[in-house]
Amino acid sequence: MKTVPAGDHHDRQLRTRSARLAKLRALLASGSVLGLGAFATVASWTDQQDATGTLTAGEFVLTSSTNGEDFSQYSPDAPAPLFIDAAEVDMIPGSPVYALLSVSTDEGSVGGAVALLAHPDNITGLGAHLTYGVQRLPPSPAGPPSCNADSFTASETAVVPLGSSLADGGGPGSEQALQAQGSDQVDFCFAITLPPEISPSPDATSVEASWELAGTANGTGSNQ
Repeated sequence: MKTVPAGDHHDRQLRTRSARLAKLRALLASGSVLGLGAFATVASWTDQQDATGTLTAGEFVLTSSTNGEDFSQYSPDAPAPLFIDAAEVDMIPGSPVYALLSVSTDEGSVGGAVALLAHPDNITGLGAHLTYGVQRLPPSPAGPPSCNADSFTASETAVVPLGSSLADGGGPGSEQALQAQGSDQVDFCFAITLPPEISPSPDATSVEASWELAGTANGTGSNQ
């Protein structure tokens, strides 16, 4: 039997152990690569689709008219004149005066709703003694609407109750809907009265009353 020197036997064991470690490292490295490959394969089964669009802010623009057919944009500095036939109206106790105020959206405007608001200064001077009411007139089948005693009484839609103070506007729920692009209009008929039992003082002979049509868009777009 051949005798192997102790030193050679030790060297052989080291070489065998090194070869096993190298094989183990190779397997570990191979497993790492396979793991990465499996992850990449799973990721390749996902996908996505994209979409884009341009959004622009819509416009809500009101126009108004005091004859029911000629609409313009007015401002607080240049309001629409309620009484188009006279700069001022003489109030006689017990005799109402009537005035038309129509509102619509402008061309290209979205739809919305409009509320009638009264200025608090309306009850200064003669305004402290006046009362009024506002009715919404039904659509006029032919020609511009007429605001008078007959049409006021015939209307079934009260916006401001008759006998209200000039400082009172439309109450909750009195907002009126408006369609987009001026496709309809709301016609308000005012009836203003100096009660017969009232005797205004000499310093309460006039008032410059003002009302506001406050509009709110409701999302009914002109492109829908």
